[in-house]
This record gives sequence, C-alpha cells and structure tokens, in this order.
Amino acid sequence: MPSTGPEPAAGAAAGGVAEIHVLAAALVDERGRVLLARRPDGSHQGGLWEFPGGKREAGEGRLDALGRELAEELGVVPE
Repeated sequence: MPSTGPEPAAGAAAGGVAEIHVLAAALVDERGRVLLARRPDGSHQGGLWEFPGGKREAGEGRLDALGRELAEELGVVPE
C-alpha cells in the first residue's frame, strides 16, 4: 500500500527514519457515544473519519500537544 503521509524529513532521505508523533483522543460521553470528525473532501485523506488530534510539534510534550489540538479543532480544553 503506498504511503499517504507527508514527504520524509531531511534526515530520512539518507536512509534514516523520519518520526512524526501523532496524538488522538477518544472522547466518549456518559451515554457511550464517541466523537468522530470527518475530514473535508478537499483535504489530505478527505472524506475519512478520524478521532480529534494531530501532530506533536518539536519540543512539545504529549499532553500539551493533545490539549493544543483539541483546543484548535474543537474549542475543548482538557482538565
């Protein structure tokens, strides 16, 4: 199956492996319903369903990255 991810980072071109850290959250309410989002049709992997989340930026902690992504995508601030 061909890769659908971004182009490799500079270090990966020479045979190294580029690491992209991605975090996602499963938000479940008291009734057991799960929040999913559908990617816009014109975007990368458009039309697919996903949990909210995204890429961790350099130097960013895991929980900080997830909190930032949830705030950006949903306006949700985790406690």
